[in-house]
Amino acid sequence: MCQACRAFVNPSERVCPHCGLDSVPAGRTFANTDSNGFVSMLILTVNVLLFIGITAVEIKNGRGAEALMKGPFTMVLLDFGSFYNPLVNQGEWWRFITPNFLHIGVWHILFNSYALYQIGPLVEELYGSAKFIFIYLLTGIFAFVASYVFHIGGAGASGAICGLIGLMAVYGYRAGGTFGKTIMNSMIRWAVIIIIFGFIIGANNVGHIGGLLSGAVLGFLLKGTPPENSTNVKLWNTVAVICGLLIVISFALVGKNYGNVQTAYQQSSTETNRIKQGGENIIALNRIIINLENEMNKLVGNMNNQGTTIDTGTLKKLSEQMAAIPSIDEKSDQIRLKINDSLKKLVQHFETPNQPKGAKTETAGVLLANLKNSINEFNNWVDSVLNDYGLIKTP
Repeated sequence: MCQACRAFVNPSERVCPHCGLDSVPAGRTFANTDSNGFVSMLILTVNVLLFIGITAVEIKNGRGAEALMKGPFTMVLLDFGSFYNPLVNQGEWWRFITPNFLHIGVWHILFNSYALYQIGPLVEELYGSAKFIFIYLLTGIFAFVASYVFHIGGAGASGAICGLIGLMAVYGYRAGGTFGKTIMNSMIRWAVIIIIFGFIIGANNVGHIGGLLSGAVLGFLLKGTPPENSTNVKLWNTVAVICGLLIVISFALVGKNYGNVQTAYQQSSTETNRIKQGGENIIALNRIIINLENEMNKLVGNMNNQGTTIDTGTLKKLSEQMAAIPSIDEKSDQIRLKINDSLKKLVQHFETPNQPKGAKTETAGVLLANLKNSINEFNNWVDSVLNDYGLIKTP
Protein backbone atom coordinates (compact mmCIF):
# COMPACT_ATOMS: atom_id res chain seq x y z
CA MET A 1 0.00 0.00 0.00
CA CYS A 2 1.24 3.49 -0.89
CA GLN A 3 1.78 5.60 2.25
CA ALA A 4 0.71 8.76 0.37
CA CYS A 5 -2.46 7.91 -1.58
CA ARG A 6 -3.24 4.58 0.19
CA ALA A 7 -3.63 2.77 -3.10
CA PHE A 8 -2.75 -0.92 -3.29
CA VAL A 9 0.53 -1.43 -5.14
CA ASN A 10 2.35 -4.50 -6.38
CA PRO A 11 5.04 -5.50 -3.82
CA SER A 12 7.72 -5.26 -6.51
CA GLU A 13 6.96 -1.58 -7.14
CA ARG A 14 9.00 1.12 -5.39
CA VAL A 15 7.28 4.14 -6.94
CA CYS A 16 3.49 4.38 -6.72
CA PRO A 17 1.99 4.16 -10.26
CA HIS A 18 -1.08 6.05 -9.08
CA CYS A 19 0.42 9.17 -7.43
CA GLY A 20 4.01 8.90 -8.67
CA LEU A 21 5.53 9.31 -5.20
CA ASP A 22 8.28 7.19 -3.63
CA SER A 23 5.97 6.19 -0.80
CA VAL A 24 5.88 2.42 -1.12
CA PRO A 25 7.23 0.49 1.89
CA ALA A 26 10.48 -1.26 1.10
CA GLY A 27 9.48 -4.45 2.82
CA ARG A 28 10.68 -5.71 6.18
CA THR A 29 14.29 -4.57 6.42
CA PHE A 30 16.57 -3.70 9.31
CA ALA A 31 15.47 -0.09 9.10
CA ASN A 32 11.72 -0.57 9.32
CA THR A 33 11.27 -3.58 11.57
CA ASP A 34 11.89 -4.07 15.27
CA SER A 35 13.36 -7.55 14.59
CA ASN A 36 11.65 -8.66 17.81
CA GLY A 37 13.74 -6.16 19.78
CA PHE A 38 16.98 -7.59 18.39
CA VAL A 39 19.08 -4.43 18.79
CA SER A 40 17.77 -3.82 22.33
CA MET A 41 18.72 -7.33 23.35
CA LEU A 42 22.06 -7.07 21.54
CA ILE A 43 22.95 -3.92 23.50
CA LEU A 44 21.81 -5.57 26.73
CA THR A 45 24.01 -8.59 25.94
CA VAL A 46 27.03 -6.38 25.19
CA ASN A 47 26.50 -4.57 28.51
CA VAL A 48 26.43 -7.86 30.40
CA LEU A 49 29.49 -9.24 28.61
CA LEU A 50 31.49 -6.10 29.35
CA PHE A 51 30.41 -6.26 33.00
CA ILE A 52 31.58 -9.89 33.14
CA GLY A 53 34.89 -8.86 31.55
CA ILE A 54 35.47 -6.10 34.10
CA THR A 55 34.56 -8.45 36.94
CA ALA A 56 36.98 -11.09 35.59
CA VAL A 57 39.80 -8.54 35.66
CA GLU A 58 38.91 -7.60 39.23
CA ILE A 59 38.76 -11.25 40.29
CA LYS A 60 42.29 -11.63 38.89
CA ASN A 61 43.27 -8.54 40.91
CA GLY A 62 41.76 -10.05 44.06
CA ARG A 63 38.78 -7.67 44.23
CA GLY A 64 36.02 -9.85 42.73
CA ALA A 65 33.39 -9.60 45.48
CA GLU A 66 34.11 -5.94 46.18
CA ALA A 67 33.93 -5.12 42.46
CA LEU A 68 30.56 -6.87 42.15
CA MET A 69 28.95 -4.97 45.00
CA LYS A 70 30.72 -1.60 45.08
CA GLY A 71 31.99 -1.39 41.52
CA PRO A 72 35.39 -1.96 39.95
CA PHE A 73 38.57 -0.10 40.74
CA THR A 74 38.38 3.30 39.04
CA MET A 75 41.51 2.70 36.95
CA VAL A 76 40.18 -0.63 35.64
CA LEU A 77 36.88 1.02 34.69
CA LEU A 78 38.78 3.84 32.94
CA ASP A 79 40.79 1.30 30.97
CA PHE A 80 37.49 -0.22 29.82
CA GLY A 81 36.37 3.20 28.55
CA SER A 82 34.49 5.01 31.33
CA PHE A 83 34.08 8.77 31.17
CA TYR A 84 36.72 11.15 32.57
CA ASN A 85 37.16 14.78 31.50
CA PRO A 86 41.00 14.95 31.59
CA LEU A 87 41.29 11.91 29.31
CA VAL A 88 38.68 13.32 26.94
CA ASN A 89 40.71 16.54 26.88
CA GLN A 90 43.71 14.46 25.81
CA GLY A 91 41.79 13.42 22.68
CA GLU A 92 40.05 10.23 23.83
CA TRP A 93 36.74 11.18 22.17
CA TRP A 94 35.44 7.62 22.27
CA ARG A 95 34.70 8.07 25.98
CA PHE A 96 31.48 9.82 24.96
CA ILE A 97 30.35 6.45 23.50
CA THR A 98 31.89 3.57 25.45
CA PRO A 99 30.55 4.53 28.93
CA ASN A 100 27.01 3.87 27.67
CA PHE A 101 27.81 0.14 27.73
CA LEU A 102 29.65 -0.04 31.08
CA HIS A 103 28.31 -0.43 34.63
CA ILE A 104 29.52 0.05 38.19
CA GLY A 105 28.44 -2.85 40.38
CA VAL A 106 25.83 -5.58 40.09
CA TRP A 107 22.86 -3.45 41.23
CA HIS A 108 23.70 -0.83 38.63
CA ILE A 109 23.63 -3.28 35.74
CA LEU A 110 20.56 -5.12 37.06
CA PHE A 111 18.52 -1.91 37.27
CA ASN A 112 19.63 -0.63 33.87
CA SER A 113 19.18 -4.03 32.22
CA TYR A 114 15.62 -4.26 33.54
CA ALA A 115 14.84 -0.73 32.31
CA LEU A 116 16.34 -1.42 28.87
CA TYR A 117 14.47 -4.73 28.65
CA GLN A 118 11.17 -2.97 29.42
CA ILE A 119 11.59 0.16 27.28
CA GLY A 120 14.00 -0.76 24.48
CA PRO A 121 11.81 -3.21 22.52
CA LEU A 122 8.87 -0.78 22.67
CA VAL A 123 10.94 2.00 21.10
CA GLU A 124 12.37 -0.42 18.56
CA GLU A 125 8.90 -1.63 17.59
CA LEU A 126 7.55 1.89 17.08
CA TYR A 127 10.58 3.50 15.42
CA GLY A 128 12.37 0.56 13.82
CA SER A 129 15.78 -0.89 14.63
CA ALA A 130 17.79 1.66 12.66
CA LYS A 131 16.20 4.65 14.33
CA PHE A 132 16.49 2.88 17.68
CA ILE A 133 20.28 2.47 17.56
CA PHE A 134 20.62 6.10 16.43
CA ILE A 135 18.41 7.34 19.29
CA TYR A 136 20.16 5.19 21.89
CA LEU A 137 23.65 6.25 20.82
CA LEU A 138 22.90 9.95 20.31
CA THR A 139 21.06 10.45 23.62
CA GLY A 140 23.81 8.49 25.41
CA ILE A 141 26.41 10.81 23.89
CA PHE A 142 24.41 13.88 24.95
CA ALA A 143 24.18 12.47 28.49
CA PHE A 144 27.97 12.43 28.70
CA VAL A 145 28.27 15.80 26.99
CA ALA A 146 26.24 17.14 29.92
CA SER A 147 28.54 15.23 32.28
CA TYR A 148 31.54 16.79 30.54
CA VAL A 149 30.17 20.31 31.04
CA PHE A 150 29.72 19.67 34.78
CA HIS A 151 33.00 17.69 35.13
CA ILE A 152 31.31 14.45 36.20
CA GLY A 153 32.94 11.13 35.38
CA GLY A 154 31.55 7.62 35.46
CA ALA A 155 29.72 5.09 33.32
CA GLY A 156 26.32 3.53 32.73
CA ALA A 157 23.57 3.01 30.18
CA SER A 158 21.10 5.08 32.21
CA GLY A 159 21.77 8.27 30.22
CA ALA A 160 20.83 6.52 26.96
CA ILE A 161 17.89 4.77 28.66
CA CYS A 162 16.70 8.16 29.89
CA GLY A 163 16.95 9.26 26.27
CA LEU A 164 14.53 6.48 25.31
CA ILE A 165 12.25 7.54 28.18
CA GLY A 166 12.25 11.19 27.10
CA LEU A 167 11.57 10.13 23.51
CA MET A 168 8.61 7.92 24.46
CA ALA A 169 7.15 10.54 26.82
CA VAL A 170 6.97 12.97 23.91
CA TYR A 171 5.68 10.20 21.63
CA GLY A 172 2.81 9.58 24.04
CA TYR A 173 2.13 13.31 24.32
CA ARG A 174 1.98 13.68 20.54
CA ALA A 175 -0.13 10.54 20.06
CA GLY A 176 -2.73 11.70 22.56
CA GLY A 177 -5.74 9.65 23.55
CA THR A 178 -5.78 6.87 26.11
CA PHE A 179 -2.90 5.02 24.46
CA GLY A 180 -0.70 8.11 24.29
CA LYS A 181 -1.45 9.22 27.84
CA THR A 182 -0.71 5.72 29.14
CA ILE A 183 2.70 5.71 27.48
CA MET A 184 3.50 9.27 28.59
CA ASN A 185 2.51 8.61 32.23
CA SER A 186 4.48 5.38 32.27
CA MET A 187 7.60 7.16 30.99
CA ILE A 188 7.19 9.98 33.50
CA ARG A 189 7.09 7.40 36.30
CA TRP A 190 10.26 5.80 34.95
CA ALA A 191 11.98 9.21 34.83
CA VAL A 192 10.97 10.04 38.41
CA ILE A 193 12.16 6.64 39.66
CA ILE A 194 15.55 7.02 37.96
CA ILE A 195 16.09 10.59 39.22
CA ILE A 196 15.09 9.70 42.80
CA PHE A 197 17.19 6.53 42.70
CA GLY A 198 20.05 8.65 41.36
CA PHE A 199 19.83 11.03 44.32
CA ILE A 200 19.70 8.11 46.78
CA ILE A 201 22.81 6.36 45.48
CA GLY A 202 24.64 9.50 44.32
CA ALA A 203 24.42 8.61 40.63
CA ASN A 204 25.01 10.99 37.73
CA ASN A 205 21.66 12.80 37.54
CA VAL A 206 23.23 15.40 35.25
CA GLY A 207 23.69 12.64 32.68
CA HIS A 208 20.16 11.38 33.34
CA ILE A 209 18.67 14.81 32.70
CA GLY A 210 20.87 15.27 29.63
CA GLY A 211 19.53 12.00 28.25
CA LEU A 212 15.93 12.89 29.05
CA LEU A 213 16.13 16.29 27.37
CA SER A 214 17.92 15.04 24.25
CA GLY A 215 15.42 12.18 23.95
CA ALA A 216 12.52 14.60 24.29
CA VAL A 217 13.94 16.79 21.51
CA LEU A 218 14.26 13.73 19.25
CA GLY A 219 10.67 12.87 20.13
CA PHE A 220 9.59 16.12 18.48
CA LEU A 221 12.02 15.85 15.56
CA LEU A 222 11.58 12.22 14.54
CA LYS A 223 8.44 10.66 13.18
CA GLY A 224 7.20 7.94 15.52
CA THR A 225 7.13 5.25 12.84
CA PRO A 226 9.70 3.10 11.06
CA PRO A 227 11.04 4.46 7.74
CA GLU A 228 8.18 4.26 5.25
CA ASN A 229 9.77 4.28 1.80
CA SER A 230 12.84 2.99 0.04
CA THR A 231 14.70 6.30 0.22
CA ASN A 232 14.21 6.59 3.98
CA VAL A 233 15.04 2.95 4.44
CA LYS A 234 18.39 3.40 2.68
CA LEU A 235 19.06 6.56 4.68
CA TRP A 236 18.35 4.97 8.05
CA ASN A 237 20.20 1.79 7.19
CA THR A 238 23.24 3.97 6.43
CA VAL A 239 22.78 5.82 9.74
CA ALA A 240 22.56 2.51 11.58
CA VAL A 241 25.76 1.25 9.94
CA ILE A 242 27.58 4.48 10.90
CA CYS A 243 26.37 4.15 14.50
CA GLY A 244 27.51 0.53 14.62
CA LEU A 245 30.91 1.45 13.20
CA LEU A 246 31.32 4.24 15.75
CA ILE A 247 30.66 1.78 18.56
CA VAL A 248 33.04 -0.83 17.13
CA ILE A 249 35.79 1.72 16.48
CA SER A 250 35.38 3.19 19.96
CA PHE A 251 35.86 -0.18 21.64
CA ALA A 252 38.72 -1.01 19.28
CA LEU A 253 40.45 2.13 20.55
CA VAL A 254 39.68 1.04 24.12
CA GLY A 255 41.39 -2.27 23.37
CA LYS A 256 44.36 -0.53 21.78
CA ASN A 257 44.86 1.71 24.82
CA TYR A 258 43.92 -0.86 27.46
CA GLY A 259 46.28 -0.89 30.43
CA ASN A 260 47.59 2.66 29.93
CA VAL A 261 45.56 4.10 32.80
CA GLN A 262 46.43 1.31 35.24
CA THR A 263 50.11 1.48 34.29
CA ALA A 264 50.17 5.27 34.71
CA TYR A 265 48.45 4.91 38.09
CA GLN A 266 50.97 2.32 39.26
CA GLN A 267 53.85 4.51 38.16
CA SER A 268 52.28 7.51 39.86
CA SER A 269 51.72 5.49 43.04
CA THR A 270 55.32 4.31 42.95
CA GLU A 271 56.53 7.88 42.50
CA THR A 272 54.22 9.11 45.28
CA ASN A 273 55.50 6.42 47.62
CA ARG A 274 59.09 7.28 46.65
CA ILE A 275 58.53 10.94 47.45
CA LYS A 276 56.74 10.12 50.69
CA GLN A 277 59.42 7.66 51.81
CA GLY A 278 62.18 10.00 50.69
CA GLY A 279 60.67 12.86 52.68
CA GLU A 280 60.45 10.67 55.79
CA ASN A 281 64.06 9.60 55.32
CA ILE A 282 65.21 13.21 54.94
CA ILE A 283 63.43 14.17 58.18
CA ALA A 284 64.99 11.20 60.03
CA LEU A 285 68.44 11.95 58.62
CA ASN A 286 68.13 15.62 59.47
CA ARG A 287 67.37 14.76 63.13
CA ILE A 288 70.56 12.70 63.26
CA ILE A 289 72.58 15.55 61.76
CA ILE A 290 71.16 17.99 64.34
CA ASN A 291 72.17 15.59 67.14
CA LEU A 292 75.58 15.24 65.53
CA GLU A 293 76.04 19.03 65.48
CA ASN A 294 75.15 19.12 69.19
CA GLU A 295 77.74 16.43 69.89
CA MET A 296 80.35 18.40 67.92
CA ASN A 297 79.73 21.43 70.12
CA LYS A 298 80.16 19.25 73.21
CA LEU A 299 83.39 17.83 71.78
CA VAL A 300 84.83 21.29 71.22
CA GLY A 301 83.95 22.26 74.78
CA ASN A 302 85.44 19.06 76.21
CA MET A 303 88.63 19.45 74.21
CA ASN A 304 89.08 22.92 75.71
CA ASN A 305 88.41 21.58 79.21
CA GLN A 306 91.60 20.06 80.65
CA GLY A 307 91.19 16.53 81.91
CA THR A 308 87.73 15.88 80.49
CA THR A 309 87.18 12.45 78.97
CA ILE A 310 85.78 12.29 75.42
CA ASP A 311 82.75 9.90 75.05
CA THR A 312 82.98 8.26 71.61
CA GLY A 313 79.96 5.96 72.18
CA THR A 314 77.47 8.61 71.09
CA LEU A 315 79.43 9.27 67.90
CA LYS A 316 79.37 5.55 67.08
CA LYS A 317 75.64 5.36 67.73
CA LEU A 318 74.93 8.35 65.47
CA SER A 319 77.05 6.77 62.73
CA GLU A 320 75.06 3.52 62.99
CA GLN A 321 71.75 5.39 62.89
CA MET A 322 72.83 7.30 59.81
CA ALA A 323 73.89 4.08 58.03
CA ALA A 324 70.47 2.53 58.78
CA ILE A 325 68.55 5.25 56.86
CA PRO A 326 67.63 3.94 53.34
CA SER A 327 69.19 5.60 50.33
CA ILE A 328 67.49 8.80 49.12
CA ASP A 329 69.58 9.75 46.13
CA GLU A 330 73.18 9.53 44.90
CA LYS A 331 74.17 12.99 46.12
CA SER A 332 72.98 12.44 49.69
CA ASP A 333 74.67 9.00 49.71
CA GLN A 334 78.00 10.64 48.83
CA ILE A 335 77.59 13.25 51.58
CA ARG A 336 76.70 10.59 54.13
CA LEU A 337 79.84 8.65 53.22
CA LYS A 338 81.92 11.77 53.90
CA ILE A 339 80.21 12.37 57.26
CA ASN A 340 80.59 8.75 58.34
CA ASP A 341 84.25 8.73 57.25
CA SER A 342 84.92 11.82 59.39
CA LEU A 343 83.08 10.25 62.35
CA LYS A 344 85.11 7.04 62.12
CA LYS A 345 88.35 9.01 62.04
CA LEU A 346 87.26 11.06 65.06
CA VAL A 347 86.37 7.95 67.03
CA GLN A 348 89.63 6.29 66.04
CA HIS A 349 91.55 9.43 66.99
CA PHE A 350 90.08 9.69 70.49
CA GLU A 351 90.32 5.96 71.14
CA THR A 352 94.00 5.71 70.11
CA PRO A 353 96.18 5.95 73.24
CA ASN A 354 99.62 7.45 73.77
CA GLN A 355 99.31 10.47 71.52
CA PRO A 356 100.87 13.78 72.52
CA LYS A 357 98.15 16.00 73.83
CA GLY A 358 98.96 18.95 71.57
CA ALA A 359 99.06 16.79 68.44
CA LYS A 360 95.83 15.08 69.43
CA THR A 361 93.96 18.37 69.81
CA GLU A 362 95.30 19.75 66.54
CA THR A 363 94.31 16.63 64.56
CA ALA A 364 90.87 16.55 66.16
CA GLY A 365 90.35 20.17 65.16
CA VAL A 366 91.11 19.29 61.53
CA LEU A 367 88.73 16.32 61.66
CA LEU A 368 85.98 18.40 63.22
CA ALA A 369 86.42 21.04 60.54
CA ASN A 370 86.08 18.39 57.82
CA LEU A 371 82.97 17.01 59.53
CA LYS A 372 81.45 20.48 59.77
CA ASN A 373 82.08 21.06 56.04
CA SER A 374 80.32 17.78 55.20
CA ILE A 375 77.37 18.71 57.44
CA ASN A 376 77.11 22.10 55.71
CA GLU A 377 77.10 20.27 52.39
CA PHE A 378 74.27 18.07 53.68
CA ASN A 379 72.24 21.12 54.79
CA ASN A 380 72.69 22.73 51.38
CA TRP A 381 71.50 19.50 49.71
CA VAL A 382 68.40 19.40 51.94
CA ASP A 383 67.55 22.99 50.95
CA SER A 384 67.82 22.05 47.26
CA VAL A 385 65.42 19.05 47.45
CA LEU A 386 62.75 20.30 49.87
CA ASN A 387 60.24 21.03 47.09
CA ASP A 388 60.91 17.70 45.38
CA TYR A 389 59.81 15.85 48.49
CA GLY A 390 56.99 18.14 49.55
CA LEU A 391 58.84 19.45 52.60
CA ILE A 392 58.87 22.94 54.10
CA LYS A 393 61.82 24.44 55.89
CA THR A 394 60.82 25.72 59.33
CA PRO A 395 62.56 28.75 60.87
